Amino acid sequence: MGFCNTYVGGAALAADFMSAASQIDAFNFGPVRITGVAVDVRLRRALRQAFMLKVTAPRTVRRGARVRLRLVAQRVNGPTLSRTISVRIPKDVLLGSRRLQLTGTAADAGGSLVDELTTVLNLDTLFGDDPEDDDGGTGPRTLKALARDIAAVHRYDGVNLSFPPLGGETPVDEDLEDPGAALVGPEAAALRGRPAYRDSELRFSGATRTTVRVVR
Repeated sequence: MGFCNTYVGGAALAADFMSAASQIDAFNFGPVRITGVAVDVRLRRALRQAFMLKVTAPRTVRRGARVRLRLVAQRVNGPTLSRTISVRIPKDVLLGSRRLQLTGTAADAGGSLVDELTTVLNLDTLFGDDPEDDDGGTGPRTLKALARDIAAVHRYDGVNLSFPPLGGETPVDEDLEDPGAALVGPEAAALRGRPAYRDSELRFSGATRTTVRVVR
Protein backbone atom coordinates (compact mmCIF):
# COMPACT_ATOMS: atom_id res chain seq x y z
CA MET A 1 0.00 0.00 0.00
CA GLY A 2 1.33 3.44 -0.75
CA PHE A 3 1.16 6.73 -2.62
CA CYS A 4 3.54 9.25 -4.16
CA ASN A 5 3.07 13.01 -4.46
CA THR A 6 5.14 16.05 -5.33
CA TYR A 7 4.65 19.00 -3.00
CA VAL A 8 5.14 22.76 -3.18
CA GLY A 9 5.13 23.53 0.54
CA GLY A 10 5.78 20.82 3.08
CA ALA A 11 2.78 20.74 5.40
CA ALA A 12 0.60 18.77 2.96
CA LEU A 13 3.23 16.03 2.91
CA ALA A 14 2.73 15.33 6.62
CA ALA A 15 -1.06 15.62 6.29
CA ASP A 16 -1.12 13.01 3.52
CA PHE A 17 0.94 10.59 5.61
CA MET A 18 -1.51 11.09 8.47
CA SER A 19 -4.43 10.43 6.12
CA ALA A 20 -2.99 7.12 4.93
CA ALA A 21 -2.08 5.99 8.44
CA SER A 22 -5.49 6.94 9.79
CA GLN A 23 -7.23 4.93 7.08
CA ILE A 24 -5.28 1.85 8.12
CA ASP A 25 -6.14 2.48 11.75
CA ALA A 26 -9.86 2.83 10.96
CA PHE A 27 -10.12 -0.41 8.93
CA ASN A 28 -13.01 -2.40 10.49
CA PHE A 29 -12.97 -5.73 8.63
CA GLY A 30 -10.06 -7.71 9.97
CA PRO A 31 -6.62 -7.09 11.48
CA VAL A 32 -4.02 -5.30 9.40
CA ARG A 33 -0.59 -6.72 10.14
CA ILE A 34 1.87 -3.87 9.62
CA THR A 35 5.34 -5.24 8.88
CA GLY A 36 6.97 -1.90 8.12
CA VAL A 37 6.54 1.71 7.09
CA ALA A 38 8.88 3.29 4.54
CA VAL A 39 8.92 7.03 3.83
CA ASP A 40 11.11 8.35 1.00
CA VAL A 41 11.24 12.16 1.26
CA ARG A 42 13.42 14.30 -0.98
CA LEU A 43 13.60 17.97 -0.03
CA ARG A 44 14.84 20.84 -2.17
CA ARG A 45 15.63 24.33 -0.99
CA ALA A 46 14.12 26.28 -3.89
CA LEU A 47 10.37 26.65 -4.38
CA ARG A 48 9.95 24.79 -7.65
CA GLN A 49 6.89 26.66 -8.88
CA ALA A 50 6.12 28.86 -11.88
CA PHE A 51 3.06 30.94 -12.77
CA MET A 52 1.68 30.74 -16.28
CA LEU A 53 1.63 34.07 -18.11
CA LYS A 54 0.68 33.35 -21.72
CA VAL A 55 -0.21 30.54 -24.09
CA THR A 56 -0.19 30.66 -27.87
CA ALA A 57 -1.91 28.10 -30.09
CA PRO A 58 -2.79 27.61 -33.77
CA ARG A 59 -5.79 29.71 -34.77
CA THR A 60 -7.64 26.61 -35.95
CA VAL A 61 -7.61 23.29 -34.13
CA ARG A 62 -9.24 20.03 -35.16
CA ARG A 63 -11.30 17.75 -32.96
CA GLY A 64 -9.31 14.71 -31.85
CA ALA A 65 -6.01 16.05 -33.22
CA ARG A 66 -2.87 16.88 -31.27
CA VAL A 67 -1.64 20.48 -31.38
CA ARG A 68 1.48 22.18 -30.09
CA LEU A 69 1.14 25.06 -27.64
CA ARG A 70 3.78 27.51 -26.48
CA LEU A 71 3.51 28.26 -22.79
CA VAL A 72 5.28 31.20 -21.14
CA ALA A 73 5.63 31.25 -17.36
CA GLN A 74 7.69 32.90 -14.63
CA ARG A 75 9.36 31.08 -11.77
CA VAL A 76 8.68 32.32 -8.26
CA ASN A 77 11.19 35.13 -7.69
CA GLY A 78 12.97 34.03 -10.84
CA PRO A 79 13.21 34.41 -14.60
CA THR A 80 10.60 33.73 -17.27
CA LEU A 81 10.70 30.46 -19.16
CA SER A 82 8.86 28.77 -22.00
CA ARG A 83 7.67 25.27 -22.75
CA THR A 84 6.36 23.78 -25.97
CA ILE A 85 3.73 21.22 -25.09
CA SER A 86 1.54 18.88 -27.09
CA VAL A 87 -2.14 18.50 -26.17
CA ARG A 88 -5.01 16.58 -27.73
CA ILE A 89 -8.18 18.46 -28.63
CA PRO A 90 -11.13 16.51 -27.19
CA LYS A 91 -13.42 14.86 -29.72
CA ASP A 92 -16.49 16.17 -27.94
CA VAL A 93 -15.52 19.86 -27.71
CA LEU A 94 -18.07 22.20 -29.25
CA LEU A 95 -17.33 23.53 -32.74
CA GLY A 96 -16.65 27.17 -33.48
CA SER A 97 -14.71 29.86 -31.64
CA ARG A 98 -13.78 28.91 -28.06
CA ARG A 99 -11.33 29.83 -25.37
CA LEU A 100 -8.50 27.35 -24.99
CA GLN A 101 -7.67 27.58 -21.30
CA LEU A 102 -4.80 26.08 -19.33
CA THR A 103 -5.33 25.90 -15.56
CA GLY A 104 -2.49 24.93 -13.26
CA THR A 105 -2.29 23.59 -9.72
CA ALA A 106 -1.84 25.93 -6.78
CA ALA A 107 0.81 25.47 -4.10
CA ASP A 108 -0.13 22.98 -1.41
CA ALA A 109 -2.00 24.60 1.44
CA GLY A 110 -1.47 23.61 5.04
CA GLY A 111 -0.28 24.70 8.43
CA SER A 112 3.17 24.60 9.93
CA LEU A 113 5.33 21.72 8.71
CA VAL A 114 6.81 21.38 12.20
CA ASP A 115 3.36 21.04 13.77
CA GLU A 116 2.26 18.50 11.18
CA LEU A 117 5.40 16.40 11.63
CA THR A 118 4.99 16.51 15.39
CA THR A 119 1.54 14.98 14.99
CA VAL A 120 2.84 12.35 12.57
CA LEU A 121 5.60 11.30 14.95
CA ASN A 122 3.10 10.93 17.79
CA LEU A 123 2.14 7.38 16.82
CA ASP A 124 -0.39 7.13 19.65
CA THR A 125 -2.43 9.74 17.77
CA LEU A 126 -2.41 7.63 14.60
CA PHE A 127 -2.60 4.13 16.02
CA GLY A 128 -4.34 4.62 19.37
CA ASP A 129 -6.35 1.98 21.21
CA ASP A 130 -9.64 3.84 20.74
CA PRO A 131 -9.91 5.15 17.16
CA GLU A 132 -12.89 7.32 16.38
CA ASP A 133 -15.09 6.92 13.34
CA ASP A 134 -16.37 10.48 12.93
CA ASP A 135 -18.64 9.84 9.95
CA GLY A 136 -20.08 6.57 11.22
CA GLY A 137 -19.33 4.88 7.90
CA THR A 138 -18.10 1.36 7.47
CA GLY A 139 -15.19 2.32 5.24
CA PRO A 140 -13.50 -0.16 2.86
CA ARG A 141 -14.40 -3.81 3.48
CA THR A 142 -11.34 -5.55 2.00
CA LEU A 143 -7.61 -4.96 2.13
CA LYS A 144 -7.67 -4.47 -1.65
CA ALA A 145 -10.22 -1.68 -1.26
CA LEU A 146 -8.16 -0.16 1.55
CA ALA A 147 -5.11 -0.17 -0.71
CA ARG A 148 -7.12 1.66 -3.41
CA ASP A 149 -8.20 4.30 -0.90
CA ILE A 150 -4.61 4.90 0.20
CA ALA A 151 -3.43 5.03 -3.42
CA ALA A 152 -6.07 7.74 -3.95
CA VAL A 153 -4.03 10.03 -1.70
CA HIS A 154 -2.00 10.58 -4.89
CA ARG A 155 -3.06 13.78 -6.65
CA TYR A 156 -2.54 15.07 -10.18
CA ASP A 157 -0.56 18.31 -9.91
CA GLY A 158 -0.19 19.23 -13.55
CA VAL A 159 -1.97 21.55 -15.99
CA ASN A 160 -5.57 20.99 -17.09
CA LEU A 161 -7.07 21.91 -20.46
CA SER A 162 -10.61 23.25 -20.94
CA PHE A 163 -12.64 25.15 -23.57
CA PRO A 164 -14.90 27.81 -21.99
CA PRO A 165 -17.07 29.86 -24.38
CA LEU A 166 -16.03 33.23 -25.75
CA GLY A 167 -17.12 36.00 -23.45
CA GLY A 168 -17.98 33.45 -20.80
CA GLU A 169 -18.02 34.24 -17.13
CA THR A 170 -15.75 31.37 -16.09
CA PRO A 171 -13.01 32.97 -13.94
CA VAL A 172 -9.36 32.13 -14.55
CA ASP A 173 -8.74 30.60 -11.13
CA GLU A 174 -7.35 27.14 -10.38
CA ASP A 175 -8.69 27.25 -6.82
CA LEU A 176 -12.33 27.11 -7.95
CA GLU A 177 -14.29 23.89 -7.99
CA ASP A 178 -15.10 22.32 -11.37
CA PRO A 179 -17.00 25.10 -13.22
CA GLY A 180 -18.83 22.51 -15.30
CA ALA A 181 -20.24 20.66 -12.31
CA ALA A 182 -23.62 22.45 -12.48
CA LEU A 183 -23.98 21.96 -16.24
CA VAL A 184 -24.82 18.98 -18.40
CA GLY A 185 -24.21 18.05 -22.01
CA PRO A 186 -21.61 19.45 -24.41
CA GLU A 187 -21.05 22.71 -22.50
CA ALA A 188 -20.23 20.79 -19.33
CA ALA A 189 -17.74 18.67 -21.29
CA ALA A 190 -16.10 21.80 -22.69
CA LEU A 191 -15.65 23.32 -19.23
CA ARG A 192 -14.36 20.14 -17.63
CA GLY A 193 -10.62 20.26 -17.07
CA ARG A 194 -8.63 17.42 -18.62
CA PRO A 195 -5.00 16.62 -17.72
CA ALA A 196 -2.82 18.14 -20.44
CA TYR A 197 0.73 18.63 -19.20
CA ARG A 198 2.84 17.87 -16.16
CA ASP A 199 6.41 19.07 -15.72
CA SER A 200 8.73 16.80 -13.75
CA GLU A 201 10.70 19.74 -12.31
CA LEU A 202 8.17 22.55 -11.80
CA ARG A 203 4.64 23.03 -10.48
CA PHE A 204 2.81 25.26 -12.96
CA SER A 205 0.18 27.42 -11.22
CA GLY A 206 -2.28 30.12 -12.25
CA ALA A 207 -4.09 30.04 -15.56
CA THR A 208 -3.92 31.50 -19.03
CA ARG A 209 -5.98 31.27 -22.20
CA THR A 210 -6.19 32.15 -25.86
CA THR A 211 -8.82 31.98 -28.61
CA VAL A 212 -9.05 29.12 -31.11
CA ARG A 213 -11.54 27.95 -33.72
CA VAL A 214 -12.53 24.32 -33.36
CA VAL A 215 -13.34 22.42 -36.58
CA ARG A 216 -14.15 18.81 -37.47
